Order: sequence, then C-alpha cells, then structure tokens
Amino acid sequence: YVQYFEYMIAPLLEKNGLPPLGKSFGDIPSPPSPLRFVQRIRLNSFTRFGSGSSSIPYFLFSKRKDGSFSTQEAPKLVPSRRERGLELDRIDMGVDGDVRIELHVIDYLGRDSRICHFWIHSAFIEDNYIHIKKVDIDGACKDKHHRVFDKGTFSPMQSHLCGSSAIQWLEAGRRWPSLLRASLASH
Repeated sequence: YVQYFEYMIAPLLEKNGLPPLGKSFGDIPSPPSPLRFVQRIRLNSFTRFGSGSSSIPYFLFSKRKDGSFSTQEAPKLVPSRRERGLELDRIDMGVDGDVRIELHVIDYLGRDSRICHFWIHSAFIEDNYIHIKKVDIDGACKDKHHRVFDKGTFSPMQSHLCGSSAIQWLEAGRRWPSLLRASLASH
C-alpha cells in the first residue's frame, strides 16, 4: 500500500512539493481498476501447516462493495509433503480494485486459523504477475523467529494473474446477449 499511497498523492507532490498539513486528498482521482483473474498463488517458503501434517490451507479473497466486504473462498488445497512451498492453481477468481487475500489453515481438529494476509490493487499489477515480499505481508512480517516462514527467503508469496485475453473474453461474453438480441430482432 505504500506504492498505492504514493500513486494517490503523486499529483500533489508534483504540483506543490510536499502538500500542506490539513490538505484533503479527496480530489485525487483513484487509479483505474481493471478486472483481473487470479490464476495461481504460490508461497515459496511456507513450510509448516499448523499443528499437524493433515492441515489444509486455503485462501480467502475479500473486496469492499457498497460499504461491506464480500468474501469468496478459493478451493481448499491438500499440500504435497514433497513440496517445500505451497501452490494453488486453477483459482479463476475475478478481482478488481482493492482486494484482501488471506491464507487460512484448518488443522486436524477442524480449527481455522488465519496465517497471513495482504492487500493488492488491480491497477498495480504489471505484466499480469505480482511478486510480494515477506515484509509486505501482514502476519508473515511478524514471524521474527521463522516458525512458519523460512528465514532465508525474502519473498514467500507470489500471485499470477491472467492476461487480457480472459478480460476480452469476459467483455465479449457480456456483449453476446445483446448481439444475439440484435440478430433476433433483425429477422
């Protein structure tokens, strides 16, 4: 969100230098919010899944709409014991604007725990790929004793978002009923 804040105040900084105290930022336009589809999330260093090897990790995607949060759950994942990290693919979850992504784990007793979370904004995703450092992830950055996330890694979480072809397909899909109605009306 440091980059997001920097983008939001950049016009004022450019125009006046540092903005005066008490200056309202309400007139700064928000960045465009293109629709993206999360395809895959990979955590490179997440090695411990709660209190047992049968724990099941999953992601929640939350977006603020009309003053409240709407939350979608990605499919739960049974981790492979051979893999060092954690990867969830075939998510196909549409996101736009500000989105909170949370990693949860259900342990062998059925208890749900939130491990970490981070925020993204679809306007700041370049080349359909985003790489998030451990220090930018709430929860992971507080893991000072490296109980959940490895010490040696500096960037445990990556998100891969699909390209414009899926967005074009979605937009074409939205227009298809009106094209169908137009062709039916002309006959």
